[in-house]
Amino acid sequence: MMLLDINALVLILGGVLALSALIVAKHPDAQRIVAKLTPWQTIIGIGLIVLGVINFVKMVPHISGDAFVKNLIVVAADLVVCGGSVLLGAMLGMNQILEWIPSQQGKQKFYNLIQQVFVFQLLLGIVCLAGAVAHFLYRFGLLKFIAA
Repeated sequence: MMLLDINALVLILGGVLALSALIVAKHPDAQRIVAKLTPWQTIIGIGLIVLGVINFVKMVPHISGDAFVKNLIVVAADLVVCGGSVLLGAMLGMNQILEWIPSQQGKQKFYNLIQQVFVFQLLLGIVCLAGAVAHFLYRFGLLKFIAA
């Protein structure tokens, strides 16, 4: 569970980076905070991918029909944390990932895929932030779900 908490924390940082254009447009004084996160963008991106994959692999054996019936929103929030981490991590760490891909054809395919996802950057940032916040609200007992 602790690794999922770390993943959600890093996802919040990634979500802030994904929403940086919107945040700065609404609050120009936030540019200073976003500028402090920008140099860490690649590390946050690669970390999100690694944490998202590890947590998803750890979570899959525990997901069953009963989990969805009892805590649908909790399971959905945790899946958003894992899936959103991989997608957002690929967007934030794109430059480093492109350097790691050996073939030019593979680089082009990855670049095209990420360009298709970039259209949804703001939406992905909002969904990832909401999933991370829902995870922590449930984790700290501030949000309770009643089994049907």
